[in-house]
Amino acid sequence: MEPINVVAAVDIGTSRISVAIKSFKESSSQLVMTDFANGKSNGVRRGVIVNEELVRADLQNLLSALERKNNARIVSMFVGINGINVRSQSYIAQMSITKSVTMIDVRNLEKSCDQASIGHDEMILMKLPQSYRCDNQSFVQDPVGRQCSSLECQYTLLIASREEVSAIDRCVRNAGCDCDDVTVVPAVYAAACGALSDTERRNGVALVDFGAATTGTAVFVKGCLRQISVLPFGAHTVTTDIARCCEININQSEKIKKGYGRALGDSSNSSQEYSIYTSSGGTVKLLQKQLDFIIQARMEEILDHVESEIANADGGNGIMSGIVAVGGGAELAGIRELVQQRMGKSLTVRNHPGQMSASLPGLLDMAVTRRRQKMGPQQGELFGAQEEEREVREEKPEQPQSGNKFYEIRKYFGGLFTEKDAELK
Repeated sequence: MEPINVVAAVDIGTSRISVAIKSFKESSSQLVMTDFANGKSNGVRRGVIVNEELVRADLQNLLSALERKNNARIVSMFVGINGINVRSQSYIAQMSITKSVTMIDVRNLEKSCDQASIGHDEMILMKLPQSYRCDNQSFVQDPVGRQCSSLECQYTLLIASREEVSAIDRCVRNAGCDCDDVTVVPAVYAAACGALSDTERRNGVALVDFGAATTGTAVFVKGCLRQISVLPFGAHTVTTDIARCCEININQSEKIKKGYGRALGDSSNSSQEYSIYTSSGGTVKLLQKQLDFIIQARMEEILDHVESEIANADGGNGIMSGIVAVGGGAELAGIRELVQQRMGKSLTVRNHPGQMSASLPGLLDMAVTRRRQKMGPQQGELFGAQEEEREVREEKPEQPQSGNKFYEIRKYFGGLFTEKDAELK
């Protein structure tokens, strides 16, 4: 049987690699979720690939297993990039207009962002328009058709290390996958696209991805992405703090953190004592209040950095929708209370089941959008003649039903959790 063509989303994290694939039905343009898988990540430190051969081997195992299991062929892939060298930068582009604004003018204006001043070892991954201005008119979202003599747009540029992007590309292309289209996107931006609703973005919101070794932040104001950043601290940093302070190994520290750890101490049982057996055969006594102090100190440091990033991005407009948290670190007990106490903001935890990477839904949406742009004229002819490559712009996700978590899950992974196909809106 001829393999079916699928698109894939890949998140190469410090502690694990996550892959999801999605396909069109042969007879229509409906989308179904085919499969997803997680695997241990080797060769990655703080979100950056340090051993390409280890990452390539881990990735090849996951991709080949998914292709064999589903009789699929991955032809397009979006990969999330992590690491502290991922950042954003504002840029204002301007050009003269002779008559009315056309789509060609808009595309040429976007191309002029390549003139932005960035590091010689950096590259622009995405150019996201904030708003346009025609002559002295107020800012507008769509300038096409307007009469003016000059056009201006403020962009948010998503930037990453050129070498780190190249390393990801080499790992993917050498992983035995016959893929003709690989695109690298900041993982924290992809997580925001998959987790946030239109309403949250319009009202202002910050997404915080508490990863294993890094914490990513994406801030939206008035519906537009204003800033992304990645901090060199994560949930594993907390685990390391516990191990060092208590003189125990990392595995024991992780179990204690998950079993008894709290981001905000509770005085009601602070005298609770735990006995921890060390690898040397000894015993370490640990009070609950000591454990709480270790965890809270590090979490406060992380939240202070996050608050600083939000203040730099929102320009005093505020984030009325509060903070949405994803990632393993968001599951830490007491995190909501600590955020409210430390930052004065509400926090909503929005993780997917099955230890699914937070960036996969957004990456899949981008991959599907890219391939649909390349479809042939007939339905079911998924991957037709190649069209001119274009930058992937920010998509407006369908607003999830409030409080209905199954609806949000089914929106991206309908084929996996129900027998009915989930139609792409």
